[in-house]
Amino acid sequence: MHHYNLLVTERIQPSWRKDFANEWKKFANREIKNSNKYFTNHANWVCSCPIFLKHRFALCKHLVSPLGNMDNTFFKKVQCNNKYPFLYEAQQTIWQTIKNDLPNALANPEIEHCDYEKAEMNLKEILAKAIKYIEKSETLPQQRKWLNAIEKNLGPVKKMVNDLEGFEAAKTSRKTWNGHNSNTFYWQ
Repeated sequence: MHHYNLLVTERIQPSWRKDFANEWKKFANREIKNSNKYFTNHANWVCSCPIFLKHRFALCKHLVSPLGNMDNTFFKKVQCNNKYPFLYEAQQTIWQTIKNDLPNALANPEIEHCDYEKAEMNLKEILAKAIKYIEKSETLPQQRKWLNAIEKNLGPVKKMVNDLEGFEAAKTSRKTWNGHNSNTFYWQ
């Protein structure tokens, strides 16, 4: 009870705060070699890298490095949350607070939305062309070999579809982030 009273009166800090500050500083000093490798959204504080998916505080170098080191008041104000968002500062979520400090290029959802629409249209166009060529392949003398070559190229897409189907089937009792991978993390 004494320890709880010390926490409530803010005479001592929770043990996780020191760990959080150390992790933040570790990621802030890391260099990002290929910034386009993973999907990173600073506005919603999500990243598709494996470190973010498994990290205790939902941090990774792709999210923290552009923000750099923060002052000690930031680490004193950050609170833990049991549901997403896992971190928040005062009444705002952590990314709402940080979003005000980001350059417009990182925080402008209109630019991101436009890019997503183009990417979606491009993907649909490519898939439509692929289906058209598969239908045309019926007249090829070596159709089986050609279809086997196509199937080898579609391995990652097939894996993603299988992951999503498994995720949809397991939706009834999700109490943890376990089982998520880069294919299913944003599918909600």
